[in-house]
Amino acid sequence: MKNAIRLAILCIVVGLVGVTFFGYEFGDKREDYDQKLSFDAANVNSLLVQTEDSTNIVFTSTDEDQVSVHFKGKWNPDTIEQLNQLQPENELLTINTRSKDSFSFFSFSTDFSRNVMEISVPKQKRLTEFTLEIVSSDQDITGLNAERITLTSTSGNLNLNNINANAFSAKLTSGEVKANQVKVAEAASFELTSGNVKLSSIEAEEITMKLQSGDVKVEDIHGDLKANLTSGNLKINGLSGEGTIRMKSGDIHLVQNTAAGLDIETISGNINVVAASDFAGFFDAQTVSGNVRTPDSLRTGTELIKIRATSGNINITQP
Repeated sequence: MKNAIRLAILCIVVGLVGVTFFGYEFGDKREDYDQKLSFDAANVNSLLVQTEDSTNIVFTSTDEDQVSVHFKGKWNPDTIEQLNQLQPENELLTINTRSKDSFSFFSFSTDFSRNVMEISVPKQKRLTEFTLEIVSSDQDITGLNAERITLTSTSGNLNLNNINANAFSAKLTSGEVKANQVKVAEAASFELTSGNVKLSSIEAEEITMKLQSGDVKVEDIHGDLKANLTSGNLKINGLSGEGTIRMKSGDIHLVQNTAAGLDIETISGNINVVAASDFAGFFDAQTVSGNVRTPDSLRTGTELIKIRATSGNINITQP
């Protein structure tokens, strides 16, 4: 009984301290905001977008000659004030919807509608850098052309289409990644803590994928692949390039488009590889527990398909 009383008193004290330092709010203090801001494209060569609220980010290319940002939804008054003063500095346009007064100890609101931010850039405009730093938002990006693209998100889905860059990086804590027609001159990386990845028509000098939990499905990938998965299945239909794959738990299904070396290791899971029809090198497959089936090695080429498994079946075929 005494412990319960002490706990109740402690909770009251914590609450009073919180109210004293952070204040309290009843109701939604945000205001409706529907505004399109436009800037001369010549004055904007880099974009930095930072949000901490539930804002859907939509990026599109346009035939217009201006960079525009259309805000639709509800934001805190101080955020609206800083958005109305938005201007590029040194060719960098920073769009920050993080409120300086966004936290209160007690805050109650019945409006959970999501905000929308629509960003448009001229089709012929190639940005120097495009950076998204998102806390909880979905991102729909189409027609983005930039030298460097960096996307980070704590929670939210990422949908990419028709992307062109020299370097590309997407890092999500939780969410789903869908990408179609992504062309990167140098390195492209996808990193997720928890979520699924679905890629199609991906081209880069090197493609890196790192997932702790989630499935990966890839259609038509051009470039050397490095994949590291902790838990999840990996399915690749059409790899043109070398592949290095490390998995702890999950099945692997990989179809080669062109003859190249493969280095695959897994602790637990079945591995199925369809070698390219012109593969003429060596097959080297071993498993501690499971069955192994491979074609005869022609040994007229230098490529090596090497597979190691602790527990699981290995099956290599060739058309």
